[in-house]
Amino acid sequence: MESNKFGITKFRDNDEAISFYTGFPDFDRFLISFEFFFNDSFSTQKLTPMDQFFMVMCRLRLGLFVKDLAERFDVSRSYISKTFEKWINTMFYDLKEIDIWPSRDTVNQFMPECFKAKYPSTRIIIDATEIQMETPSAPDMQSVTFSTYKSRNTVKALVGITPHGSVSFVSDLYTGSISDKELTYLSGLPSKLDKGDG
Repeated sequence: MESNKFGITKFRDNDEAISFYTGFPDFDRFLISFEFFFNDSFSTQKLTPMDQFFMVMCRLRLGLFVKDLAERFDVSRSYISKTFEKWINTMFYDLKEIDIWPSRDTVNQFMPECFKAKYPSTRIIIDATEIQMETPSAPDMQSVTFSTYKSRNTVKALVGITPHGSVSFVSDLYTGSISDKELTYLSGLPSKLDKGDG
């Protein structure tokens, strides 16, 4: 009866379902990722750590709501929220050290033909991305997070992709009042570029 319960055990032999729910092509790749992130701090009270990771991947892949996941896994909404936050923090700290900046040769190898013809020196396409935040209670923080462009309080990051579309750069977050020029400088992106990069 346990194998009919919504969770990784139900889908471990079904690559199509694993791919649908998690984005991993099969259970083996799911397991490798789970083992990379897992540590002994994950509680096993309500869901096994592997089901917790499966739940997190379902939420990331499909955008499932907390209420939906709570129903599927037969746990409370607060448990889903706390578990999701813990796994996301763990994943952030484990992944933030990985350098995602591709070499010039890698960018050239995967560059679409339309870029090769018109923009062959393109290394990165950048965007200053603003994310709305709750209005701070402190007036000085309201001022520095207020974006005149968005007319609300935001945090801002510089995000870059290769011409092929792979994310190749993500800066730290800055307050919404920062200019795009200052954001680009403070992000450290200029030091990553080689001479001739566009």
